Amino acid sequence: MDTLRLLLLIVMATSACDCAVMQMCEQHNSEFFNLLEGEAFLFQPWEIDMDHYEVQPEDAGVYFAQHSDEDGRCHNYNVSIKVFRSERDTKLLYGKIKNSDSNMKVPCPGWIKSICDDHNGTFSWMKDFKPLEDQNKNVLLIKNARKKDEGVYTCVCTWMHNQTVYRSSGSRELIKEEQRVHHEPKILVPETSEVLADKGLEKKLNCSVFCGVNVLGQCNARWEVTGRSIQTDGYSQSIDNVMDNSSKSPPRLYCSPDHREGIYFSFDVENVSILLSCLLVAVLLKCFFIDIVLLVRPCLSQINRKTDTRMYDAFVIYQMECLDKKSENTLHQFITKILPSVLEDKYRYRLFIHGRDDLPGQDHLEQVESCVQQSKMLMFVLTPASGSELTEQHPAGCQYSGTEGFSLQIVLHHALIQSDIGVILIQIGDTVPGGFTHLPPGLQHLIMKSAPLRWRHESRWAAARNFRFWKKVRYLMPAVPAAKR
Repeated sequence: MDTLRLLLLIVMATSACDCAVMQMCEQHNSEFFNLLEGEAFLFQPWEIDMDHYEVQPEDAGVYFAQHSDEDGRCHNYNVSIKVFRSERDTKLLYGKIKNSDSNMKVPCPGWIKSICDDHNGTFSWMKDFKPLEDQNKNVLLIKNARKKDEGVYTCVCTWMHNQTVYRSSGSRELIKEEQRVHHEPKILVPETSEVLADKGLEKKLNCSVFCGVNVLGQCNARWEVTGRSIQTDGYSQSIDNVMDNSSKSPPRLYCSPDHREGIYFSFDVENVSILLSCLLVAVLLKCFFIDIVLLVRPCLSQINRKTDTRMYDAFVIYQMECLDKKSENTLHQFITKILPSVLEDKYRYRLFIHGRDDLPGQDHLEQVESCVQQSKMLMFVLTPASGSELTEQHPAGCQYSGTEGFSLQIVLHHALIQSDIGVILIQIGDTVPGGFTHLPPGLQHLIMKSAPLRWRHESRWAAARNFRFWKKVRYLMPAVPAAKR
């Protein structure tokens, strides 16, 4: 039945009563309905012919009706209707079912059940708007309810009137609460009635009260001083309510009686200790990461040992041209004495040092190519030089010229192209103005990718095996020296 027909019936009922009777009519409470668009609506305030129609958004509004019974008494009714387009609108919910019962029941909303009972309709259910199978009663029983059973349950009534099938529905939200167990409050801490304290010093008193399981908000604890609240100068307290599923869920209260000069606030030392411990571990790892790796790596290498037939651990190349006498002596000292004494003599690494290990009579470039392929690492020893020094003291063509230049190009090619070979950059002394601009572009590219390790020749510990510089070099070198493989 459409809106026009409903209003016409109301007008006809009203015309049967005169004005005097209307003033004496009994006024019934207003009724409010939130309806889903397209579903059937039935309102039957008295036992006469029933009115039906499928509601649409334009049907929303307030409807008035008047009825006179056989005794001449009249009754006034008014109905307010709101129509919603989405079934997920929370205003369509008929309340929430919220408890901790093991078996939870979801009853069909009252007026939906009445329609089904009066018209011999059939019930069906949906959970989160998805159909549930084999559920055709007016009460939905959920056995052994858990958190996963929470959601919106919709009771759907399918009924027939005048050979027309109608559908009406109502939804409720189900919320599963945690099981609550109430106990008589029991003081766990303090266990004794007396606590000794030093005069003038802070004393923290801990109080733990056990009230039950999952009873947060229903258990309170406080300190009193000689029967009075501790809202007094020199005292402070803080309350920490602990929610736990275990058998003990004590609210903890901390009370700090202090001297008159100031108020001190107590805090949870346990949490601070954990935070400080984490920070300490992070600092230690950052400071001693290389030491830890060097200590553990030999053991791990024995467990996960891979076969590598390459002869050398590192191929060492350097520049001797275009250097002043002091820089040349420093570089020569490092290449011929300090580097071999630490890596070869103390740690048994096998190095091929360009210029030292060259075989006489063999083609120089072929030897460089062969030795690079037999090396696991490429070690470049760099000597920073300023552009002004190069311009004034040496011609530009002396930089890695001739055979030295070709050797460097071969080594750079393998460093840039070959993926299974590592690169170590070592810088002699401090960086001077101009930096490494005198070096070939390929070598400058490697320096931009990885900062060189700086060797300070003036340090008294420069040749010591525990010098930080040598630990960094060993960290980059192969885990197992070639002499031990």
